[in-house]
Amino acid sequence: KEKNHHLSEKMAISKRKNANKLRANSNLRTVKNQNIPILSQENARSNGGDGGLICCKSRCALALCTILLGCIAAGVFFGNISTEAGAGHVKKSLAQIPAIKMLRARSARSDLRLQAADSENIPRPAPIEEGVDSLAKFTSLAGPLANSEIVGLFFGAGWCSMTTPITPLLMALYASVPSGALSIVYVSSDESEEQMREYIEAHGSTDWISSMSFNHGDRNGLKRHFSVCAKKEIQVILGEHAKRKYEIPTLILLEGGSGRVLSYDGVKDLETGKVRKASNLLHWKS
Repeated sequence: KEKNHHLSEKMAISKRKNANKLRANSNLRTVKNQNIPILSQENARSNGGDGGLICCKSRCALALCTILLGCIAAGVFFGNISTEAGAGHVKKSLAQIPAIKMLRARSARSDLRLQAADSENIPRPAPIEEGVDSLAKFTSLAGPLANSEIVGLFFGAGWCSMTTPITPLLMALYASVPSGALSIVYVSSDESEEQMREYIEAHGSTDWISSMSFNHGDRNGLKRHFSVCAKKEIQVILGEHAKRKYEIPTLILLEGGSGRVLSYDGVKDLETGKVRKASNLLHWKS
């Protein structure tokens, strides 16, 4: 009887195994007939993980995350995890799972690709061409470049609160240098010819600073060439979505004769005291 009992148990186990094999084969045939791809871990890696089915590790990671998040929710509900330190510990534990690391890395690479694509669509200011040839089209600079050792292009506006403190420093510098050493050309961002004239006259006279007519093409042309303008002028001067290189006030120093750019930091040099008198002009010439 005992032998018969053991034999019947073995037969039952064998039947169950065979039934499981038949069921698995039947499922496999169904998958093949429906053209459903079976994605292994190697195939998932070769496909780069973009689209398709999720590999086994990813499925396990998602399942584990679901379980852990459920535990966290239960812990918070029952008071087992009541501090930020406890939640932070669980977060660090999740971050150590290899599959989650892989998913995070893929997400980071995708974000970088999107940022690169966005940056390529943003218009950038054209490189500044230096030298007298590139400035030949600006007729208002012909005289100053021919008759001065240094020409300062002062981009500013009377309504700009940051421009006003620079003007007395620039006036004092001009008064300290010998004739022909420095010329100042005012490139205005004022709203009208009248405002531009009022600003110049409020700070002495036109003896120390020259300016072009408000409607002269060089006024906006120089702003576009050097990518310098007031914030409210960006769309008109540089174009929609463009980015300026310099805001106002800006003092750009050019070498007389050659038109070579000596410095873009004239305003900073005046504010810090690097250039306040004639002897300091060597700082720009060097």
